[in-house]
Amino acid sequence: MWALIPINNFNASMSRLSSLLNQEERTELTKILAIQTLNILNKIEAIDKIIVMTHESEWIESLSIKKIITIDDFNVPTLKNKIEKASNWIEKQKAKRIIYLSIDLPFINQIDVETFIHSHKKGMTIVEADKDGGTNALIVDIPIMIDFQFGENSFKKHIRSAQNANITTRVFKNKALSSDLDDENDFKKFKMHRYGVNSVLT
Repeated sequence: MWALIPINNFNASMSRLSSLLNQEERTELTKILAIQTLNILNKIEAIDKIIVMTHESEWIESLSIKKIITIDDFNVPTLKNKIEKASNWIEKQKAKRIIYLSIDLPFINQIDVETFIHSHKKGMTIVEADKDGGTNALIVDIPIMIDFQFGENSFKKHIRSAQNANITTRVFKNKALSSDLDDENDFKKFKMHRYGVNSVLT
């Protein structure tokens, strides 16, 4: 299984928290979340490679995580198009399955990711974001038979795409994977979880 992780340019990341955090703080938050996710994936034996789609390749390479292959963002306009191009490339590398994870999952942990992976039997296994109906995590078999969808209500779109392709679908319910970082309340919960106090991000 190969993991596929998109990471925005640092100067554009976590923009939904711009009323709460300045650019430097949002960049630091992005790095914290990205490192957390990448370290978890690196420890999981079922993950053979971690494909990171980003323009921040110099920073990614500084992490020295052997499983990572960095791909500079494809010159396409949307996340959907980028994921499609990257997954097509992964398919050509003879991988059998792809796991997609958003990096803004503040409570992600190795046990839950491994349980998610082991729950997948065939077709598509998916985790719905608990606020906007988005897609926080996804496993699909190769060859890929669905149309990737991201953003608000993408969970239902993925389900519909899988149904149209007669693909077996499993909905995986897990609080840690369904909880993302969207607003001030989410950020406060993350700080309490990480630091144990309601302190500023440091």
